[in-house]
Amino acid sequence: MTNEVTVSSFIIGLDVVHSSFESQAFLDYLKNNCKKYIILINAPDFVESAGRTSRNSTDSRHSHSLSGSSRAIVKGINNKIKTELHKLVEIKRKMIIQAEKKAQQLLKQLAKSGTASSRSKSPIPNEPPPAYEGQTEVVFIIVGFPYTPSQLKSLSSHVDIGAFISIVNQSQITENTPLNSSLQNKKAADKTIKQPSSKKQLIHGYELDSSLNPGVVPPPRWNSIKPHANPDITFSQIDAPMTMEECWNALQYEIARIIRCRKEFNSHFKDHKFIALPSVHPKPDLSHYQKYLKQHSNDIINGILLQLKENEWKTSKPPPPPTELDIYKNLFNTIIAQTMRMKVVPDKDPDIEPFIEEPKHTTAFDILYQLLKWKLNDENAAVNKAVLDFYADYNHFNAVAGHRYESMLSAANKRLILSLPLSFFEWTNFKYAHEYNDVTQTLIEAAKLNYVFDTYLEEPAGIMWLLAMPPVSRTIGQPIRRFYMPPTLDGVSEWLTSIYENRPPTQEGRGRNALTPAQVIKSGSDISILLPSILSRTANIGNPIYKISFQLGNTVEYISPYFFINGVKVEIMRNIINNKMIFGFQAHFPNKVEITSNYDAVNIQISDDCRLIYNNNITILTEIASILYDKMTLFLKTDQTYIITSNGSLIFEYKGIKKILEPSGRIVKHIKDEWTYTDADGNSYKYNEERERVPVPHNHRNITDMGTKITRVVREDGLLLTQYQDGDRVITFADHFIIRQTTDSIVYEIPDLPFITYRDNCFTFMIDEMSIELNSSKISIIKESTVLDYDYNELTVNTYDSEVSILPGIFQMKVDDIILYADETGAQRIGPIVPPDLPQKRKIEVVESKWGKILYTKDSYIETKHLELLSIFRPRFFAIRSDLSATEFIHKTGFLNKDKVQKERMVDDYHLLTLHNRNENPFICFEQKTLDKQPRSNLLKTLQIPKQSRSRQRPRKGQPPEDPEIIINEARLSNERHLEFWRNLCQIQESVCHELEAEYREDIRPKTPPPPEIIEPPVFTPQPRLLEMMHMKHTEKEVKEVSYWNSPEAEFAYPLDMPKVLPRPLEPRTKLFDMPPGKQNFDEPPKIPDPDPPCKDFKQAQPSPRRWSGRVYPTEVSRPQTAHSVPQRKIEFGTVPVGKTVSATLDIQNTGTKPLHYSVSQPGHKDVVMNTLPGKIMPGLKLIIKLTLTARTIGPIQTSFMFMSPLGDISVPVTANVIDSKSELYDDDGDSM
Repeated sequence: MTNEVTVSSFIIGLDVVHSSFESQAFLDYLKNNCKKYIILINAPDFVESAGRTSRNSTDSRHSHSLSGSSRAIVKGINNKIKTELHKLVEIKRKMIIQAEKKAQQLLKQLAKSGTASSRSKSPIPNEPPPAYEGQTEVVFIIVGFPYTPSQLKSLSSHVDIGAFISIVNQSQITENTPLNSSLQNKKAADKTIKQPSSKKQLIHGYELDSSLNPGVVPPPRWNSIKPHANPDITFSQIDAPMTMEECWNALQYEIARIIRCRKEFNSHFKDHKFIALPSVHPKPDLSHYQKYLKQHSNDIINGILLQLKENEWKTSKPPPPPTELDIYKNLFNTIIAQTMRMKVVPDKDPDIEPFIEEPKHTTAFDILYQLLKWKLNDENAAVNKAVLDFYADYNHFNAVAGHRYESMLSAANKRLILSLPLSFFEWTNFKYAHEYNDVTQTLIEAAKLNYVFDTYLEEPAGIMWLLAMPPVSRTIGQPIRRFYMPPTLDGVSEWLTSIYENRPPTQEGRGRNALTPAQVIKSGSDISILLPSILSRTANIGNPIYKISFQLGNTVEYISPYFFINGVKVEIMRNIINNKMIFGFQAHFPNKVEITSNYDAVNIQISDDCRLIYNNNITILTEIASILYDKMTLFLKTDQTYIITSNGSLIFEYKGIKKILEPSGRIVKHIKDEWTYTDADGNSYKYNEERERVPVPHNHRNITDMGTKITRVVREDGLLLTQYQDGDRVITFADHFIIRQTTDSIVYEIPDLPFITYRDNCFTFMIDEMSIELNSSKISIIKESTVLDYDYNELTVNTYDSEVSILPGIFQMKVDDIILYADETGAQRIGPIVPPDLPQKRKIEVVESKWGKILYTKDSYIETKHLELLSIFRPRFFAIRSDLSATEFIHKTGFLNKDKVQKERMVDDYHLLTLHNRNENPFICFEQKTLDKQPRSNLLKTLQIPKQSRSRQRPRKGQPPEDPEIIINEARLSNERHLEFWRNLCQIQESVCHELEAEYREDIRPKTPPPPEIIEPPVFTPQPRLLEMMHMKHTEKEVKEVSYWNSPEAEFAYPLDMPKVLPRPLEPRTKLFDMPPGKQNFDEPPKIPDPDPPCKDFKQAQPSPRRWSGRVYPTEVSRPQTAHSVPQRKIEFGTVPVGKTVSATLDIQNTGTKPLHYSVSQPGHKDVVMNTLPGKIMPGLKLIIKLTLTARTIGPIQTSFMFMSPLGDISVPVTANVIDSKSELYDDDGDSM
């Protein structure tokens, strides 16, 4: 028995921070009074003295001596512990031998007396209670070591250190301690500080010793070694009493508690892996990294590379803490910059190019992560080949899919407590399958709807089975729990303080009877009852535990989904973050409108290219620009920043110069730290230090059209200002950078931004067919049937036959007569509106909504309602292969839409079905024969998987040994054949889809109308004489060629063929003097021009009555003049809505005999443009003069233009009436009522 003697021991490190006695005094007390239970080990005693070294020495020999002393200390401590344990074992062995001898002597004495009475009356000695409650026999206290992580690691490799304990007197660190007394205690403590011994100075990190840092809690060395300590090392603090004896009793109790806690901790987590996160420097320099992420969002890798490059590929050191002088200097610089308006628009950061082009990860990356990392395992090549060859058959693959679907559905139904009707989810209902060449985009769309994803990776075949299912539970609003963080625990120290003696409360009910987050919040209960225990989360040994605070791992999201018949899905989210419940919501509409709450903001995705953010203001995000409106100012951001103030002033930077364009037409420029002003008339000036106006010379050119009264100012900086007679201005900076200022509105045409109109303190513009109106009292956005109104308190959304009301902390939604209400106080109910005449029950709590009171209904759907919702929100099941091609198995319920045309085609043994619609892309799928459970099981039994034997198989006689590389290559070929099989199916699907879609297009194409029927005239009876001619009574029968002209009945004779008589040819001798052939008369002599007018009896015509003619008429009327219609004297556009462009024409005819040259002038109004160029009108032809009116301002327009010709100038008036487009006097077609 004595050979098996052992002594249980426990090793700790002790720090004493007490106001009544010093740490060394307490250690002396333990050494003198508790030597039986305590063994002190003074680490400096094991330092190898190698001469004194200067404290400030930077010599490498000093560092080597420090590391050498640490190794010597560890070695000395280890030897000391072994020696003391050996002594204790020998002492215990001797005590046991003595006790055995005494027991034998006592038995002999009892045997001699032989009386039981003497045995019963023998005195029993009173033994004191065991130390440390019997958990250990002796405790080793290491004093003066370790101080650094490397020292702790070295010590832990030789000694099983169990805890670091600090004895702290709380009276010296209370918050109510006066400042003067605390300073006196600090001074008194400083007086008692003893200088460390020469040996202690050789220990690296001795400055962190508690004796050198009195009053510091926790001990300084804890901050150094605790992040790197093993999880089973406890760090515990004791609130010690005033006397040493009481401190010793408290230390015993704490050591016993730690030992019990360690046993429980090790029993649960001895096989788990703890991951310690690396520590970082506080506040490192990440300026370049942050700048890069502003330009390239989510590109973290290139951002890190840029930061490393700027730091010369080294870890950046934290900047030194700012001094008080730096703080005040930065504060004054900021105030001065804001006061002097040094920066109108912030400078743009230079573009930073990425180091590497890396594809951005989408939401499908997290789902497909395991599959993307999958590779064929060469060790299981034979198994891989057998499975892949089996899956290359379509019927085999369908049977495997059914087996995998049923197992995954059963697990999801049990885990999420959905209570699904199994008859609806039978595998035989998945009648159709669709093939994808790349399933990534489909998974992204499914992730937007927040489907519940369950995945299973089949390693031999490289197939990921994925079940995407809307959680339409039988219980209405059944909450679904999601963890955002893995299990976390900061070791046995946190287990001791947070879990060991403070067990969190647990729920009494389970499953559907468990409390929901809304009920917990409303009842005021502890939200920790919703969280699972750390033991349940770490039941799987394969899940690692991160060595950080236990509370960080309790980040949980609870989602309560609600589904509506019109296809709308709403999720009420109650997230637990830092032991606080956060309220949120998310709504999905079939028209791709999505509403999401993000803390204190509401995000609305109204289209694929536009997102709205409401947060007491509105932010509009597009692909190329962002717009922010904060009730007063409009901020526009593209490649550069533009700011439009509440009075319409535009602040921007153009060609490196900061400018302000005011509504009055004044332009302010900031050049060389000076402000220069230019008014609407072109006068430039600036202000001196006395705020006096000083003229500035300029080189502006003013050009005024005296006819139209239009003034154009060409400035020296290239800006063109056009000012009209009515005061309107057009300021042109570039081709697409134009500002139009009128008396009541301003139109901003800025590159890469929509046309923005400012009128009556309101901004209006169009983005992606959205009409947006912004003012200080209301924000209104309209797109097709979606209307959003925001009065800076309530946000209402009307879309897809639904109405949503969002208030701070409240979400309400109405679909038909069903109302959903949820708020941050825990109220959450869905039901119909309470009729006003319905008697109210007292026990039922009424929830008041915007549209009325909500009637209390049951918490579960009836079966018919549940099946109806499941037919709308169907599950989706995928088989995704290693090349990201996939097969989707489709549920038959609700799939075949009656509004679509169905076509079928048989290709080999595959039956394909297509669905067509006029305005949609066709959809094609395979119609498959799904098997019941028993036939599937029989088919799966045909799969023969070779068994793997540990012993190497011997080849048969006469056969060479089997080469493992051959099996590996065959497995790879099987994988290629497997993928090629499904690629061929995709090609068949695509080709058949194109063919059937062409047939469908041909069927719906309107048929060509038949040509008009030719109605032939009726046959009439010829005249009698013609009838007689037809009989040819007098014609010889033997004549071979019968001709009308040769017939005796002919009424006309054939003309004789008379020979043509040619003129006599000219003789050579007279040929030069003869007249040319064909002209028998002589030429007239040339006429001499008459300098006088050809006709003196005629004069120029007057504009009236023949106003538009270029022809001249005699002064004397030779014949009576007929009445003439009054010609058009003006151009009238009529009533035109604002924002519309219309045209008008005027006809002018040249009734003269000569060409008429003409010219036209531009109208005097800026909105009317002449489209006709100068030219000439030929005699007898008409000229069409065309004018275009672009209605920009409301009101009447009266202007004119000049028609100029050699016959005179004529003024033509032009009139129009521009009205508001919303006026009732104007209909939808653009015509006046």
